[in-house]
Amino acid sequence: MRGIIVRAAERRESVRAVGAGHSSSPLVATQGRLISLEHMNGLESHDAARKTATIGAGMTLSRAGAALFDAGLAMHNLGDIDEQTVTGAIATGTHGSGGTLQNLATMLVGGRVVDGTGQTVDFDFDTDPQFVRAARCSLGLLGVFVSIRLQLVQPYRLDRKESWARTDAVLAALSELIDRNRNFDFYWYPRSDGAKVRTMNEDGH
Repeated sequence: MRGIIVRAAERRESVRAVGAGHSSSPLVATQGRLISLEHMNGLESHDAARKTATIGAGMTLSRAGAALFDAGLAMHNLGDIDEQTVTGAIATGTHGSGGTLQNLATMLVGGRVVDGTGQTVDFDFDTDPQFVRAARCSLGLLGVFVSIRLQLVQPYRLDRKESWARTDAVLAALSELIDRNRNFDFYWYPRSDGAKVRTMNEDGH
């Protein structure tokens, strides 16, 4: 991959990395070179005591979730779809739900990226927090990620409940529903006054 980026830089071509293609925006549309990271999809290392893990940049949320669970770790939040790459979810600000939960980008605490000149750059929050903050929701502007290190939590179990309600009733109780549940979202049904309400809470809460 580094060689591709070096040659592209010499020819003044753009390079973009493609993830799972979940985003509806033309983020990877290019007249230059497109790189797939699908083979960079393994759990490279983990530290159970620090609750961190390093994964390949092409690993999907689904595969990462399973591998992390086997290692006794978990992501603190997820969105509706788990087929995005973790790197793509971080780079585009995938958020999940939950009034007290931060988006997926906040998991990023380090990793390795190949920049636009072909240089390999290792980054770490402890030594360069500004770079890590820039890498969160960076939309690929800092280069092509090779691996990412995540700050994680212990595995947990959620009780998921779904129900139907009138949309006006949901909107009237919106603040309460957000405050009362770990995760909350709702889906309005067009051409009706109904909504599907979904809540998720840890067992025993």
